[in-house]
Amino acid sequence: MPTSSVLPVIIKGQYQGDAAFVQLVQDARGSSSKVKEQFERDFSEIGRTISNGISKGLTSGGGVNLNVSGFKEASSQARLYRQTLEEVEQAAARLAAETNDTSLSTRTYIQALSAQRVEAQQAETIADAQLQTYT
Repeated sequence: MPTSSVLPVIIKGQYQGDAAFVQLVQDARGSSSKVKEQFERDFSEIGRTISNGISKGLTSGGGVNLNVSGFKEASSQARLYRQTLEEVEQAAARLAAETNDTSLSTRTYIQALSAQRVEAQQAETIADAQLQTYT
């Protein structure tokens, strides 16, 4: 038994005169208009998405909003936080020295304050650099 994938096909030709060509043109126009409508809908959606994305960073006049005031605020908050941690760390170290407190919990507390101060200093440096970049 042969295992061929070829199947016999019977094609019947029928002459319809000019009506067949007219029908072919109508079908082609209908298909192309559907494709065109879908294309326009898709690109309209893409355009809206791009416009929304771009307009979120723009001012009402169309300029780019870099939010410099937000950078200034972040920079000054980072600076204030770092200064506060420095003062608390220095006060804790002075108090420990004045009371001769060398306990593990006091040393751990001062070390934790020091680590927080270093992180706050790094955050301040980043905020200042960001502010410097955009002003």
